[in-house]
Amino acid sequence: MAEMGKQCSGMDNFSRLPDELVLCIISLLPMKDAARTSILSSRWRYLYASSSNLDFDSGSNYIDFVEFVDRVFFLRKGCRINRFCLRICCTETRDSCVSRIREWIIAVMRLDVRELELSLDTELLLLLPPSLFTCETLVVLKLSVCPESGEDGSDECSLKVPANVCLPSLKVLHLVDFTFSDDCHKRLFSNCPVLEDLKCSFKESNWKFVVCNPTLKRLTITSSENLDGRSEIVVDAPGLDYLELSVWDVYSCTFLNVQALTKANVRFLCDEWDSQDETYKNAVANLMKAISNIQTFHICNSTLFEFNYIGIPIPKFNNITHLTIASYEVWGFPELQYILAACTSLETLVLKDTFEYEWHPGEEVEINCLSFCMKKIVILWFEGSEVEIELAKYFLRSAKVLASMEIHIKGGYQDQLEITKELLRLPRASNRCIVDIV
Repeated sequence: MAEMGKQCSGMDNFSRLPDELVLCIISLLPMKDAARTSILSSRWRYLYASSSNLDFDSGSNYIDFVEFVDRVFFLRKGCRINRFCLRICCTETRDSCVSRIREWIIAVMRLDVRELELSLDTELLLLLPPSLFTCETLVVLKLSVCPESGEDGSDECSLKVPANVCLPSLKVLHLVDFTFSDDCHKRLFSNCPVLEDLKCSFKESNWKFVVCNPTLKRLTITSSENLDGRSEIVVDAPGLDYLELSVWDVYSCTFLNVQALTKANVRFLCDEWDSQDETYKNAVANLMKAISNIQTFHICNSTLFEFNYIGIPIPKFNNITHLTIASYEVWGFPELQYILAACTSLETLVLKDTFEYEWHPGEEVEINCLSFCMKKIVILWFEGSEVEIELAKYFLRSAKVLASMEIHIKGGYQDQLEITKELLRLPRASNRCIVDIV
């Protein structure tokens, strides 16, 4: 019995951990799971409420949700909050929570919150307290309009920024599916003196995006497709390292002081009827010139097709060493040659969804990167079609210094076996090339 008691005592070491360590563990759990730890012992009964990370999702039981959040705040006893996440996306929830939203946000700001993430419907986001935009402790702020909020027809949410905005510690700002009234976004961005990561998503037509910030390192701009109207982008960011654009119908594109840019991810499209518009062509040309010094490039095939179709010359990308091409629709060999010929120092090429590729090679042109520097090619979601085999053949016979071709086969074991046999029989220009079938 004594020996069994010693074993049980050893098994109960977890309950002897200090509260600070237990709280660190509880903070890693979803809020509902953290609350369930209250039944483990009387000591743990209210410990979950002091978690430094609070993540609330309204779900469907609205009354219980409000009571649960209120109870957590009541039990906290002034403990500081690291991260507060709140998702309320239903009309029924809005009606029962409307008087609480501002109180909860103000409460977390008083508790020195560092990360605040709110996914609310349109009307709730309009209730944001002005003091949110002068919070000195905020490091991360993510605001998004939840998808369900557009079902009642009010799918546009105009973010209103007070005149005295100042977020001295903010490094990450994500604004998803907002519209901006007047020039309030410029006022917001320019009053974040240490901002490093900015993400903006637009749903409306005729939007204008302007950001001038010397500390910005990452910028992501996205917009919905098939919007009528013309939009404008102006960026002045001397510290910018990463740019992601997935935009539709942008007719003015100005980039200033972006020489530090090393990585770009571009999906740049317009309506078929506007593709010959000189203003649009100039916007695309300005974009390509701005990113011509990057080292890592991710682009979709439809963007390459459009650039080729409307006759926009791609500048020489002499510094690109890593290129990823993602497929969103059927594409062909000319577009592939179009970009490879521009990447004179390319070492790694990644192709996604090659099964939508069309093989109409015509006249093959000399591509410097294939002859002198291409060391690795990765083909993802390979299905073994005739077109894909031809593509693999082309690379193996053209890439003279290729060290590795990595092919990820989509299909069962038997498919993989047959495709592997065919691929391994293909001739190679590089004697040291290893074909790795995954």
